[in-house]
Amino acid sequence: MNQLLFYGFILSSALCACGKQTKNTPEDVTEAFAQALADKDYNQMKQLCTYDTRGLVEIYKLTSSLTSPELNELEKNEATCNTRDEEATCVICCIKNGLKRQYDLVMENGSWKVKFNLNFKSGEDGKINIDGTIEPEIEPIEDAVVQ
Repeated sequence: MNQLLFYGFILSSALCACGKQTKNTPEDVTEAFAQALADKDYNQMKQLCTYDTRGLVEIYKLTSSLTSPELNELEKNEATCNTRDEEATCVICCIKNGLKRQYDLVMENGSWKVKFNLNFKSGEDGKINIDGTIEPEIEPIEDAVVQ
């Protein structure tokens, strides 16, 4: 009987652990963070942030009503990361209208964490907007005739 209870406890613990867990790669953490931001899941955002940037999530929560909600709507949630040692720079594609957002991550206590910043950065392939989105770079049309 005790063995049955023990194995039942192990099984239920394993099932409970399958909730909102994120794989420990920069791409997975970035995608989970972007989804939490889109869902306004501030508790999840805090879990995915570095210890010293969690307080910024509370500030963001209080001020997020001042920004356009579509700035966090995801058309596609796909991260591309450049990783070096215990640091990574990830770009999430795509926020509404094909815009991208860049996040910096660091390894903290064996887990990748987002260095949350209220001044989002952009990637290298577009114009930086004050709200942190990137406008896709448009190729100039050469030899265009103006009529």
